[in-house]
Amino acid sequence: MIPLQFHAHRAANAARMRDTLRRTGYTLSGKKLWTDDEVAVLQAYAPDYDECVRHLPHRTRSAVMCQAHLRGLGAQRPDWTMTDIAKLKKLFPMASKSALLAAFPTRTWHGIEQAARTHGAKRDRPPLKITGFPILDQIKARTQEIGWTMKDLDAEARTGNYFDRQSYRRARHQPSPEKLVRAILALGGTIEINWGD
Repeated sequence: MIPLQFHAHRAANAARMRDTLRRTGYTLSGKKLWTDDEVAVLQAYAPDYDECVRHLPHRTRSAVMCQAHLRGLGAQRPDWTMTDIAKLKKLFPMASKSALLAAFPTRTWHGIEQAARTHGAKRDRPPLKITGFPILDQIKARTQEIGWTMKDLDAEARTGNYFDRQSYRRARHQPSPEKLVRAILALGGTIEINWGD
């Protein structure tokens, strides 16, 4: 059982912290606290964020939107209709992010992705980019074939983030032979030596 003293100590610390924040006007991370006047602007103009930002030029649009939503002043987005879902399923596999945002102007990218996951819409895999190194291209093709991501390959091959961050593109000459060998073995491949005589 946690002693009462512990709770009293934590409550006193929290009270001191709130007092410090009020006195300085800034959060611990150095961000300016919202004043009553700023909140009044939100109450007057939200969810018209353009107007809010015009009256609060020192606040970013994302900060204004976040604060409005925290205070229940944000725009309420309507539920996805069957027509919206059909449109999403048609566009989501191949349309670009900008095209999807234009097709659903009242939605955020996060909201679109969430709706796509809920309704089973998936993005088509982009075509493999040829690197010009045959072994590396075969590794990438095999990785995609078995449904792994480059991050999965790095985890299995213990290559840090070499493949995920395409570190081989920064190499002066050729991809690291050690990393290629690790990837081949992780993918279940074998390595042979042919002396050519």
